[in-house]
Amino acid sequence: MKNKLILALAVCLSVMAFCLVGCGGDKYADSPYVGDWAATTAEYEGMSVDVAEVMSTFELTLNADGSVDVVVDGENATGEWEETESGVIVTDNTDESIEFTDDGNGGLTIDQDGVVIHFEKQ
Repeated sequence: MKNKLILALAVCLSVMAFCLVGCGGDKYADSPYVGDWAATTAEYEGMSVDVAEVMSTFELTLNADGSVDVVVDGENATGEWEETESGVIVTDNTDESIEFTDDGNGGLTIDQDGVVIHFEKQ
């Protein structure tokens, strides 16, 4: 009888452990925004330039767990992101936020003081 109780308890604990692992999954696993993004072009007052002409890199990786990795001109930063109705909001480790808007064509844009930067998923 004692062996059956121990076996039943072990099975219950195993099932609970699997359930907890499943609950701790990636909150954005199905998001179309998860993945690597790179800045491609920038526009200001009607002029458009290739971002590579202005800076070496401007890339971000939106991870399914809600974390984000950003590289700008070789400088790395981390933070968190959340999906919104219009795109995503990225918040760095200093609590500064930038809103990336879905452009409707599979890309994202940001508008920083009149400079619109376009990102394409890699």
